[in-house]
Amino acid sequence: MSQVTVTAAAYLVIRNARKTRKRKHRWWKKELFIGNVTAHNDFLGRLLANDQSLFTNFSRMSVEDFNILLEKVGPKIMKSDTNCREAIPPKIRLLVTLRFLATGDIYQSLMYLFKISEPTISRTVPEVTVTLVLFS
Repeated sequence: MSQVTVTAAAYLVIRNARKTRKRKHRWWKKELFIGNVTAHNDFLGRLLANDQSLFTNFSRMSVEDFNILLEKVGPKIMKSDTNCREAIPPKIRLLVTLRFLATGDIYQSLMYLFKISEPTISRTVPEVTVTLVLFS
């Protein structure tokens, strides 16, 4: 074999090896957040079912005031479902924002409380806050 043939064969082997290199698979969501959004966030339902004073202590707002606020801003903060994932319901988006505004918790703390990823919370809180400010 000639030097040119060996070089060409080596080049083809190296080029094909680069193309077939498999990337490490990345998951869309972390395991903590996999599942139905409303099933993971049944926290609100359990909070209301136990005692309304617990909800008031948690959100710094009465249940009646929360429902009135949700009726007014709910359609404006609602997101639509996609083929890839379900949207977070408006009442959960509002509750996350109220909890953030009431306590000043960091997004990472809210992430574990509501089982919503930190990047999602970091987009949700400013969006809902701006809507609340513009609406009031």
